[in-house]
Amino acid sequence: MLAFLEASHTNAQKASSDDTYNLIVSDQPLGTVLDQLARTAGVTFSYNPDQIGINRKVSLRIFGKTLREIMRELFDEDTFDFRQRGNQVVIFRKGDTDSESKSTINSTHSKELQEIKPDTVYLVKERVVTDTITLIETQIKTDTVFVAEKQPENKIGSKDIFRNNPPMYARLKPEFSVDVGLKVSPLFSYRSYTADEDYGELLKAYRKADSGYAFSGAAGIVIGVNYERLCFISGVEMVQLAHRFNYNFITTTGGYYLKDTLDAYYTVSNNDTAWFYLVDSSYLSEDIKQFRYNTLVRYRYLDFPLMIQYNLPVARNLIHFNAGIIAGVSVGKSGYYLSSDNQTVADTKTLNNRPLLFSAKVGAGVSLPISSKLVLNAGIHYRHALQSVYKDFTIKIYPAALGADFSLIMRL
Repeated sequence: MLAFLEASHTNAQKASSDDTYNLIVSDQPLGTVLDQLARTAGVTFSYNPDQIGINRKVSLRIFGKTLREIMRELFDEDTFDFRQRGNQVVIFRKGDTDSESKSTINSTHSKELQEIKPDTVYLVKERVVTDTITLIETQIKTDTVFVAEKQPENKIGSKDIFRNNPPMYARLKPEFSVDVGLKVSPLFSYRSYTADEDYGELLKAYRKADSGYAFSGAAGIVIGVNYERLCFISGVEMVQLAHRFNYNFITTTGGYYLKDTLDAYYTVSNNDTAWFYLVDSSYLSEDIKQFRYNTLVRYRYLDFPLMIQYNLPVARNLIHFNAGIIAGVSVGKSGYYLSSDNQTVADTKTLNNRPLLFSAKVGAGVSLPISSKLVLNAGIHYRHALQSVYKDFTIKIYPAALGADFSLIMRL
């Protein structure tokens, strides 16, 4: 059972005939309803309890009606009437001249009516505390707290739990604000290769030696400057781009020629016989070596991105799209590479690495509010190098990656 009474004016102690009220009552004693109505409207009711039947149960749903209209709903107008003098309201039976004089003042602090202890809560002001099991609504009434619980079928859902989180579109203001946060990005990296026509065979060997995807990653700090729907993003990230190098080849050293006689014939001239032999020879290697390489090649960069992002409000969240440039400072590499003669493998440390590698990046994602200060961003991005990893090397190698982004952002 729940009863709810609300006044539409701001000061209930100065009630007028034009003030309207909302009243929801379910199977409550009439005396209790009048007691609460008097408190809300700022009036005092006078009546004969025996005449009006204060224990009579009442059920009503009233919205936006005046005190007079509510009284007509509570009492049969053919039997009862009332008269208001200032804040004093007298209820009496029609045709009974002594009713008004015999009415007993039923003030809001009447001890006699306190014997009727309601099992529900009358709310004038409301404070709501939520959890996943029940809804607790409390109202301090003098020195007593009345508590009502929602029924189990009306359990609180996620919308109620997070309803105090401000929607993301509330952040899109025509003023500058700064965000800072932490970001992690698992990456699946791969490479594209190019070369001059003279190195076509070597280019094929490089593509064959690249055995496919390798897991990579990035982590760092993100800084954003917001203005309305735009955000300018920078920061610093430690990135590792890796791929697997898988190459096999055979070398031979030493050996000898094996001669085989294929045919023989002779000629006779003046009783002299001359023999002729047709021979063939093949070279047999004595030292044969097979080399097999299956290892990871890693490129490490300290990235400084410069991105612009557009935020699109959707419900309470934001969908964002971003694009920009990454300046990656090379901080190390490891692994092997195939030399220009297509016959040997050497360490990548012998190559002249490009110290600053520029890459293009595009991405999209969603922003979810956690609290008034914290936001969770999740999305995907694609990046591709605009320059080759090595300087003055025959094969041009361009690292690329497809990754997921997860960042926890705090507004300063």
